[in-house]
Amino acid sequence: MLRLLLAACLLLAWSSMAIAMSDAEYKQMYSSSDYFRKADDELTRTWKDVYGNLTGEDKKNLLRDQRDWLKNQRDEQARDLMEKGIRKDCAYARVAHRRTGNLRVFEYNANLSQEDKDAGRARADDYFYDEDEDNMPPECLKGK
Repeated sequence: MLRLLLAACLLLAWSSMAIAMSDAEYKQMYSSSDYFRKADDELTRTWKDVYGNLTGEDKKNLLRDQRDWLKNQRDEQARDLMEKGIRKDCAYARVAHRRTGNLRVFEYNANLSQEDKDAGRARADDYFYDEDEDNMPPECLKGK
């Protein structure tokens, strides 16, 4: 149990830093981009809230999912957005918004009864993605 809590604390620290960025680059983006800072702070708050309210197997599953997201998905998703002409800080902010939504979906699904799950009431991971698309500041597009 102690190992699991320690791992969660380490992941929480890592969740606010993009592995593909240096500490200096992260600090610079965090201090200069309101959009990135707000998204990063919201992700951190959501992680603490969701993870803290889970128990047992749900907690283990979320921790496993978080590790996978950090290792395999976050940087790739940001890179895809940057290839579409979105500044790096804004790309990582949008990825953080998406992950925040995914955490809320995980929480929602974890709290469903088996009857609700069997009835197809679980939400898909991308349930909140369309909300995120409309909230990006125009200056996030390169060349603007």
